[in-house]
Amino acid sequence: GHYYSPKKVYNDKTILDKSCTEHTDEIHKEAVLYQSNGQIYLLDYGLASKFLDSKGDHKVFAMDARKAHDGTLEYSSRDSHVGAHSRRSDLETLGYNLLDWLTGTLPWKTSEVLAEPDLVH
Repeated sequence: GHYYSPKKVYNDKTILDKSCTEHTDEIHKEAVLYQSNGQIYLLDYGLASKFLDSKGDHKVFAMDARKAHDGTLEYSSRDSHVGAHSRRSDLETLGYNLLDWLTGTLPWKTSEVLAEPDLVH
């Protein structure tokens, strides 16, 4: 069988081809693969975190002590750049994705800006 790396980007054709064969288990190890009525959903929860504790109570927001940035630089929320990940940040990131999908780019998504990560921050 083929080996699928979590660091590799797979194109749509590869995902669809492999999801319809015996290799779905290998793809599933790296993400959540869900098939229903011929539709394929591929989700990655690599940066997800729970906002409820084990009792079902809302967790109090806390800054990331590392003040680390996780995720793709140009799509990360302003708060996540300083380690303040939150549900509000998720909505901001969704907005950046929608803008990119609708216009084909982001104002700060240029080679000059991305070469200097501090400019994105």
